[in-house]
Amino acid sequence: MKTKISKAFNDLKMLGIRVIFTFIIMLLLFISLNILAFCYPLLFSNLTYKSLIFSCLGSLCIAIIFIALAMIIYYRYAINLGLNTAYPYLEPFFRKICNSVISKTYNASSKKLLTNTNVKKTIDWKNSLNQTYQDKTPWILKAIISYLINKIPFVSILNQSKVKFDSGNYSKGEFNELFYSEVDSYIKQTFLSGFTLTWILGLFIINLVIQALYLFLMGNF
Repeated sequence: MKTKISKAFNDLKMLGIRVIFTFIIMLLLFISLNILAFCYPLLFSNLTYKSLIFSCLGSLCIAIIFIALAMIIYYRYAINLGLNTAYPYLEPFFRKICNSVISKTYNASSKKLLTNTNVKKTIDWKNSLNQTYQDKTPWILKAIISYLINKIPFVSILNQSKVKFDSGNYSKGEFNELFYSEVDSYIKQTFLSGFTLTWILGLFIINLVIQALYLFLMGNF
């Protein structure tokens, strides 16, 4: 387990370097494009002073909007990359968490699930983390785990799994596996897919087209 958690941390460190480098390149591209659009009327147009001011302010507003959007999308992209990198190493931990949830909500005598239990309050994920990996877990992995634990709707998934549990002839062990597979599917569908660099490239092209169209409409070409 120690090797796994160390490898996860090393992968995340390498990812962090790549994310920072890519972010700098992205930011330089967007800033360069919008500085060019801002300066073009000042250098090459024959507009009146008032029209020139209006043209530059319009280009500046477009620049602020697109750079802000690029940073938001890149932030989401970076989170997505981090989750995709860390999650494959966390399967033993989430199995333990799912088993813990079932043990807290399963009534052995009635063979019923007590789904009205406040599940998240019963989850001692830090203790489960120590039991699973038995070493000092890096803060970045703890942050990712905390983020996922707080976002996963355990009660809702438990209720969906309960329908399958009640309709089938499941043992408690089999239900543990069923519940884990439902949680695993939810994590993969919700957190491990999303923004890619294609979104950034598409936004850059849109930014280029809108700045060019704006300059054309303002009579700069």
